[in-house]
Amino acid sequence: MKKYLLIALFSTAMFVGFVIHQNLVIAQSEDGILAAEVAEAKAAGKGEVYIAVNIGSTGVDNLDAAISRYSVIEATPIEKKVYKYDKDGLISWYKFKVNNKLSEKAVVVCSTCTPFPDLPADMLPLAADEIVISRSEGSFLIDNVVIIQDEVGFPAFTLNQRYLLFAGIDWSKKVGEIAVGPIGAYMVNDSGKTIPVYDSDASDDNPIYRGLASTYNNSIYEFRKRFSTGGSNPEPNINCSYRT
Repeated sequence: MKKYLLIALFSTAMFVGFVIHQNLVIAQSEDGILAAEVAEAKAAGKGEVYIAVNIGSTGVDNLDAAISRYSVIEATPIEKKVYKYDKDGLISWYKFKVNNKLSEKAVVVCSTCTPFPDLPADMLPLAADEIVISRSEGSFLIDNVVIIQDEVGFPAFTLNQRYLLFAGIDWSKKVGEIAVGPIGAYMVNDSGKTIPVYDSDASDDNPIYRGLASTYNNSIYEFRKRFSTGGSNPEPNINCSYRT
């Protein structure tokens, strides 16, 4: 299970406006961390607050374990929208076009786990080949102060960039998250090379990357061959959301 922790909050002196997919969301301040930071920034005459979210990478020790627990897809983000998840943080929703479903893994949320957040109505409708994945990052305007929230070591997805993802996905609702953390996301370049987005020493800290490199030479074409006979569809994995 992946949990997030707000580890750093500070303001900068310059006001910056952010547009995400031509969409800037404005909200009124409420009680909680966000409201407190906005009030402090406004009192200091500052227009920007930064929040660092430490999510970590958990749950798998190697590539085979990741394949057995998560759906494996090639997908391209085509839209992003940011919302307040609660009074203490932000949530981003990315609409992905699924280019290639290598394997599908059912997700069963345990009775004591937090379920996937509800998909915002304005992200609908979804096409047959589209899903939506949530992240704990983004930029949001509250009372003329820009909140910037980042997941440490996990850069925001780049729109129109193809990715290889190991994700927990509720395929009935077409909603998911990268529950394994940043080690579950890889850019795929024009040559078919898989490139970890994890901002760390991939060979030391990323067991999925080690498997992709040692067994498949970081080639999406070689990796696809593993699933060319239909792949595997193990028993459903009980998967908790990291928002508890």
